[in-house]
Amino acid sequence: MSKTKLRSAQYSINEYVKQLKGYSFASIADMRHMLNRCIKDLHELGFNLAHIKELKPKHIHVLVEHWKTQNKNPATIKNYMAKLRKIAILLDKPLLVRLSNDTYQIPRRIYVPSHNKAIHQVNGTTLSF
Repeated sequence: MSKTKLRSAQYSINEYVKQLKGYSFASIADMRHMLNRCIKDLHELGFNLAHIKELKPKHIHVLVEHWKTQNKNPATIKNYMAKLRKIAILLDKPLLVRLSNDTYQIPRRIYVPSHNKAIHQVNGTTLSF
């Protein structure tokens, strides 16, 4: 993995994220973090991008498949996709990321928990209600 290309790509992300107006500091920081994670994942997979402008649709497909193999939550993948769509608009590449997550076969979010999240014990004592 070429560290100079990775740092160059991360610098380009920072430059584009600075152009965002009308977002909170937390939203901008979140976007910067997620996009840096995407670039780092691509570098780990062997795609040595030196600039965010080098992103292509094939990279998006590779990222989605990589996240699926990591068993990331569908909601997490959809959040990453939203950030990638926003950067595609900033890069003036509207066709970089498809509008629908169905084309990437990302599963639907599950809003109902699959296991009980109730707290039954606190510091060794059982709670009763």
